[in-house]
Amino acid sequence: MAVFYLINTVVFPNGNKLLPGRKLDDAVDNVAAIVAAGGEVAPTSALLVAASARALSAHSLKGANEAALEAIMRTAIEGEQTFEGGRKTSVLVAGALLPAKGVSVHAQVAAGAALNVTTAFTVPYPRRALEIVLGVGGVNPVVFTVKGTKVDGSAATLTKSCAGAGTYDVGDGAQAFETVTSLTSDVDPGGTTDLKTSDGFSVGEVFSGTPVVSVDGVVDASPTLNAAWGGVKSTAPNGTHAYAVRYDTTAP
Repeated sequence: MAVFYLINTVVFPNGNKLLPGRKLDDAVDNVAAIVAAGGEVAPTSALLVAASARALSAHSLKGANEAALEAIMRTAIEGEQTFEGGRKTSVLVAGALLPAKGVSVHAQVAAGAALNVTTAFTVPYPRRALEIVLGVGGVNPVVFTVKGTKVDGSAATLTKSCAGAGTYDVGDGAQAFETVTSLTSDVDPGGTTDLKTSDGFSVGEVFSGTPVVSVDGVVDASPTLNAAWGGVKSTAPNGTHAYAVRYDTTAP
């Protein structure tokens, strides 16, 4: 079970409204839907946020407006960052809206020559780790190289040696490219080549320490983590689970 406090006002299409300071329990509340509707959340372990949320009930009774309530919560977040000595705690919630893997990042490339693809890449959001699908007739070995950038904007290059037709993760499964600029191979692959999304996803920034990953409110004991890439791969990866990731990141 994961519990959060809502930072801002959220208004749903049906007119229902949630106010800042509300406690959200992902065993009861659809936290993923709230985030998808524009909600920002913070963990209940953030002491200043928790104290502010409790104080908001008194402000609400005195008729404080929504902007004032949100200002209190945002001030608490800033205080948390200050008291953490240049470090902050952030939360990403990616739930049922996280697509299943297999979304094409580039149109299928036919065999016939070594690959040298440098245009027309589409990287979905949130950023996802990648996989190569080598079609029937694929040679053994063929080495693919994917180039682009990491979440922090630095250049990145990953290679994958494939042993005939099949599906192969590019990298460790938690390395999600922010952009992709080229896909090449050392020889003619011998079969069609597809570059698609894999299971892992990016939290949107470089992190430090060991993030806590939960799946449907249950802590994942052994996810794949890549701090330099800001990437996470759960042991139960698909598009139907509600994921929560709590992580530390160095403040700029």
